[in-house]
Amino acid sequence: GWVCMDYILLDSELPPGTILDATVPTTEATQPGETTEPDDGLDLTGAVSCSVAGKIGSADLTIYNDADDDATEVGSIKANAAVTIVGVKNNGTEVWGVINQGGTQGWIKLSAGACTFEGYVNTNKQPIYDAPSTARKVDEIAIAEKVVMSKLGTDGSAVYGYIDAKLAWIPVSKLDATKPTVTTYYANIGTAVITTATTNGEVTAYKTASTSSDVAFKIANDIKAGISEIDYISGNVWGKVVVDATTEGWINLSGTTFALTVKPAAEINVFTTTDKEAFLYDSTDETLKITCGTSDTLIVRSLTFDSTGNVWAMIVQNTDVLNGNWVIIRNGDGTMNVNYA
Repeated sequence: GWVCMDYILLDSELPPGTILDATVPTTEATQPGETTEPDDGLDLTGAVSCSVAGKIGSADLTIYNDADDDATEVGSIKANAAVTIVGVKNNGTEVWGVINQGGTQGWIKLSAGACTFEGYVNTNKQPIYDAPSTARKVDEIAIAEKVVMSKLGTDGSAVYGYIDAKLAWIPVSKLDATKPTVTTYYANIGTAVITTATTNGEVTAYKTASTSSDVAFKIANDIKAGISEIDYISGNVWGKVVVDATTEGWINLSGTTFALTVKPAAEINVFTTTDKEAFLYDSTDETLKITCGTSDTLIVRSLTFDSTGNVWAMIVQNTDVLNGNWVIIRNGDGTMNVNYA
């Protein structure tokens, strides 16, 4: 239940002892060799520079003139107050942070939950670790994924944040205060162009169209991923995503992790399954075939193939007639029945 706020991160490998003025947030790193020493001559030996803004937790924190509970108290910070950490240091098993704000400079103890931080991953396939170091990777995180951190740590050369949801650590230099844009590219499929699939949760992209393949990268929730090819393998429809000239992978499109917005290129039939047309009844109990016209906008999901090569998609908008039914968005000869909105 901690309160979080956006924060500003700098390269955490600035020269030890570099202190930034936290009253003037910046994303510019100091030049090598430049330092701004605090007026009260804090001992910064062993401190790793950073600039991480967050909020104090539910308890006031005491400010000391050294990274030690026995040091002289120089002030305090109220619960829920904004704070900027400009350096991190270990003292035995304890982690301390330097602050420089409101005319008060000193050290606060960064116990778990003492402060809360958040940010967005700025690198695809970003490793996360089981400790505040790069010694052992435990997983990877997708670019643009939002993380919440309850504590900071350092290995003496870089500053890390502990991601509660992942039970792992990430270098704070790999996070941005705002969500980065994920760029994807598109290619032709037959005579038409597949556009974007908007993710509805984190999606893993594999190097080949198989979950037993190596992981290529991950796509975060609510990201528009360009689908450049589709293929039907082992009962699943797979889509190829090209991130850049050297990064591409395949994602499983058969589930519920994406949605496409389409408009029929001409009137198309609606089916209850991938081989049976849907019907509704009029006032005289006569059956009427359901069709969608070019003025209709459809949200479709869960692609599948049939034995003749038709590509089917389930309609997922919440209407009594259309929801859960199926349309053919591409014929087996490659011609498209829909346009992408």
